[in-house]
Amino acid sequence: MNHPLRVGLAVAGWLLALATLASGQGALPAVVEPDALTKRQDLVGKEVLIDDRGGFQYHGETRSFDEINLRRAPDVQFKLPKRLWLKSSPTAAAVKVRGTLHHDARGWWVDVVSYEALPTDIDRLNRAVSQLGRSDLDGREAWARWGLRRADEFSKLARQRDPNKPSAENPLRARAREILADVVRQQGDRPPAKDAADHWLALARRARADSLAEPEPSAQAHRACRALLAATTTAEGLSALVAKIEAFFPNSAKPTGVPADWAKWEKAYAAQPADGYRAADPETRLALDHRLWADATQKLLTARAADDPKSTLSVAEDAARQLPDRPEFAAGLVERGLSDATHDVGRLRQSEVDALATTYRDQLHQPERATALYKSWLDDQKDHRLSPRDAEGRIALADQYQSLLNDRATAVTLLRAAWKIDPGSREVADALRRYGLKRTQDDWVELSRSTKGPEADPSHREPPQNEPKRATGDSLLNLGPDEVRIRMSGKPDRKVLVASQGQVTEQWIYVLPKQWIYVNFVRKATDSRLHVVSRYAVTRTTR
Repeated sequence: MNHPLRVGLAVAGWLLALATLASGQGALPAVVEPDALTKRQDLVGKEVLIDDRGGFQYHGETRSFDEINLRRAPDVQFKLPKRLWLKSSPTAAAVKVRGTLHHDARGWWVDVVSYEALPTDIDRLNRAVSQLGRSDLDGREAWARWGLRRADEFSKLARQRDPNKPSAENPLRARAREILADVVRQQGDRPPAKDAADHWLALARRARADSLAEPEPSAQAHRACRALLAATTTAEGLSALVAKIEAFFPNSAKPTGVPADWAKWEKAYAAQPADGYRAADPETRLALDHRLWADATQKLLTARAADDPKSTLSVAEDAARQLPDRPEFAAGLVERGLSDATHDVGRLRQSEVDALATTYRDQLHQPERATALYKSWLDDQKDHRLSPRDAEGRIALADQYQSLLNDRATAVTLLRAAWKIDPGSREVADALRRYGLKRTQDDWVELSRSTKGPEADPSHREPPQNEPKRATGDSLLNLGPDEVRIRMSGKPDRKVLVASQGQVTEQWIYVLPKQWIYVNFVRKATDSRLHVVSRYAVTRTTR
């Protein structure tokens, strides 16, 4: 039995006992629940006081009502002395009995000293509460819990007799809960000087456990959680608070629509959370439940990002998933995370740059910033990370300028620099040829400027007259090999493969009557899909 219920029973019992004592009937008897009489050998021979529903039993031998039957003590006889016999049964819904408990081989019985016929439980409850002052919260709570206990006990008995019959105790239970809700509200308005939020949360949980009607339990929970949210700053504390909110409001994480007159309700709630919540309609209360959860979750995610700035982007992903109705918050975290991550762009690995660029493109829909990031990173690699004698590094960097930025001019400049570092290098020569340059004596020139023309290269031929015309105008970016064959109406005339620093570049060369089309595919070590990253054309000239 919980503490408030024990208090309620004790207070109600003492009230009954004191009333009996005040009537001048002797020393204080033991207040006993009817169903406990046959379990209390220690009370045999002692005076007891029992309060239960029941009635008076008529016997033909005495032609009188000489015995009392109590509903919750069917195995105990309550024998009236002759002086208390009645010729007609009094009108009574319940009886308060005082007498001496006995037990022997014949069974259990009580020699009644006095009794009091009582009205219905709900009438008794209303009369008792009406005689208490509004400030007597302990007394009002005790009587309310007495009513709840009576309703529960007699509902149980009724179900045993007929499980399908609706409970007749609903009016009593509803009235007891109404009184208890008023007590909870007043207790909430009188918090202790310290730990007020804990006081309100305990009230909310107790009200929910007592099945008090909404909105009182939730109003107390909102008052408590708003106070806790304002006072909590650590990620650990905020995580615990979010868990409490989810436990009390299981559906609070689900976004809701904006109710009518939201601005009015929002203002009232901000001023006094409990009063504002009580006054709102059910639809608005659901929105306020979600607002409470969302505010706590947003503060938690903000604290996590502050504690570990490197995790800001992953926190932003959590924000986008958990708070879809607050996209501006997730976007703000992304901006902050990107700013922190790109503060020293030169120190990033390419995989990290790729991830950040993807964030710019897919989450912020800002492809131009992704391009600018790649350029900053590549320029830093070119200007500060390359050794003056690193020809191979310049080849790899040239391919990155081409694949990431479609910057052929910078790529060719890097390859020319690589040739000056290592003239005669086969790797550098192959790279220059891939970019449409041809060696002339000690220099490399664009094929369109070669004095001999591209016909000098036997690998490049004129297509037969009956070869289908190949498309050259459409963009091929991000297409796969099969799609390129369809767009270009056939296989390439030549393929060149280069592997460098975890990246494979495959170049397809199409020889057309007036130009050469170069299509560059990339397959990274972390991505098995071959896709187009750039396409460019070189005009053919004749001698």
